Amino acid sequence: MENHISVAEAFSEKFLTLLTDLRGYRSPFGKTVGDPSDLIQECVQKAAIRAGAVSTGLSIPKMHLGYLTLVPEMILFYRIQGHLVKDIAALYGKESQVSPEIMSYCIFPDTNHALIRSIVRDVGSRVLVRPASLEILRSIGFHLGWKLIRKNGNSSSRYAWLPYLGALLNGGISFLDTKTTGRRASDLFQKEFEFTNNIKE
Repeated sequence: MENHISVAEAFSEKFLTLLTDLRGYRSPFGKTVGDPSDLIQECVQKAAIRAGAVSTGLSIPKMHLGYLTLVPEMILFYRIQGHLVKDIAALYGKESQVSPEIMSYCIFPDTNHALIRSIVRDVGSRVLVRPASLEILRSIGFHLGWKLIRKNGNSSSRYAWLPYLGALLNGGISFLDTKTTGRRASDLFQKEFEFTNNIKE
């Protein structure tokens, strides 16, 4: 358990850098004239398949080697989701508005979590965005890393006698999780962003 927590803490320390690296990715897409729904659906499907394949391949336990694949899986998994978010933003002409706060909202498992509600709030036709402190981003990174560790741990322990089945289950969860990220990003970028220094309850 302590090893798992230390891995999650290390990931949270690097999470801001991870998001900054995503700024180096330029989406090949641009704003569409009509409804981008079909293109978005295609992007989401491809990203979900890639995320599922990465999680499946890296979560097959091989003695103690399985734990060594956790950090690469975290980076690859969230990099795939991050690129997907930027592709969807680009199709709505909002790639330049993708900030660490907006990225966190899209890939965080629970948008009603207090951490997320403190920096991004969907209020109907608008989305309020408040700059996040480094401490908040580190906390978000820790939660994201811990989520992936728990997913791997549950799959490996429950299916220790059938490691490949556990890996497939893990891949399926990543596939569905990426689909959710795509839907959330698509809903978000259809709205107007309002950047503010304060989000009131």
